[in-house]
Amino acid sequence: MEKLKKINKSLSLRKFFILIIFTTFIIVIFLSLLCIYGGIKFRDYLLPDSNTILLTLVIKNKEGQTYNVDYETKLGEEMSSIPALMTDSGEESDYISISDIQAAVVKAESSLNMLTPKRKIAYQGAGILMVVLPIFFSVIGIIIAGFIFYRKKLYEPLRILSDSMEEISNKNLDFKLYYDSNDEMGRLCSTFEDMRQTLERTYKELWKMIEERKMIQASVAHDLRNPITIIKGYTEYLQVNLEKKTLSNERMIEIIDNINKTTERLESYTNSIRTINQLEDMEITRKPIHIEEFVENASKDLSLMTKSKKIKLNIIGNIPNGIINVDTDSAYRIIENIISNALRYAKNKIDLSFEIDNNFLVISIIDDGIGFPKEVLNGNNKLIISTNNADGHYGLGLIISSILCKKNDGKLKLYNNETGGAVVKIMLKFD
Repeated sequence: MEKLKKINKSLSLRKFFILIIFTTFIIVIFLSLLCIYGGIKFRDYLLPDSNTILLTLVIKNKEGQTYNVDYETKLGEEMSSIPALMTDSGEESDYISISDIQAAVVKAESSLNMLTPKRKIAYQGAGILMVVLPIFFSVIGIIIAGFIFYRKKLYEPLRILSDSMEEISNKNLDFKLYYDSNDEMGRLCSTFEDMRQTLERTYKELWKMIEERKMIQASVAHDLRNPITIIKGYTEYLQVNLEKKTLSNERMIEIIDNINKTTERLESYTNSIRTINQLEDMEITRKPIHIEEFVENASKDLSLMTKSKKIKLNIIGNIPNGIINVDTDSAYRIIENIISNALRYAKNKIDLSFEIDNNFLVISIIDDGIGFPKEVLNGNNKLIISTNNADGHYGLGLIISSILCKKNDGKLKLYNNETGGAVVKIMLKFD
């Protein structure tokens, strides 16, 4: 039984259909022949002897008397005598030799006509069944073959696909579609499952993107509030004191300078927001480059950044060898953003390492500062960054870096070092 199930699952729809039709044809032929053979045997049983005939004779004897006599004989058999004749007195005479009489056949009937009425009906009914039953077997065979084909090959996958489409129409992608077969319907179900998984991933990515957009919008609302509040406070202060004419020129110049700095911070922030929006349309172009050359070029530029802040930059670990295909522009930009953030919190040094993990270039940046806030790490690296910094930094560097990592089919991971300080791991996929 198990072997038949495996064969059923492995056969294609065409092969299984041909097998069902061929099997049905053989069974119909066998039953039809059996029916015809049985009918022939039954009809033979009803007939005493198919070679027997009944003759109606007109007999004239030597005296000139004429009699009608029914005589039963067989085809090909010679008549040597006829039945006894009846005299006028009703007495039976002896058998008479054919040579003594004159005889003429006026009627000959086959053995079928010798049957009783009931046997004749049975004989004719058997002949009808010999024609009707093969047609009946053919029709029933086609119906049964179609039912078996539908039940074994179409019913289950169609039910699975119908239920799956209903789930998708109800906006539910959290299910598995599985049909254990190697035929066309099995491949169709497998393709449908791949489509479901793709839809599920796309839906999750879209939802994640919406959540990130909400996060950025919340950050925008929060960060715009500070400079706007400052500017509003200064303008109210100016309105009150200008009416009283209590402001000196030095104080006026100081207030105007602070307002100017605040507007510069606001302008810088809006430019960062514009940059984030432009990143969605950014094209990633991977080009081959030696890893040693990439590290050397990055180190030169980053050393200038850290030197101005009197922070030491250390390249730790072994630098991998070989050539990889990466988008160097976005890679440099990510590293610069992370180093720029690290410089704001590092005390004495920043460690930088490069390694290859499967098809990812992994760049780790470790500083000796205070580490990431708990809300960042507890938020599953959603980059909820505090933006109330005295230096005007608005915490968008990590958001920009995260978006660029995703554009490179990678990710950005945040940790706190056990010995203190923040750890940012940049993972960029390469060909």
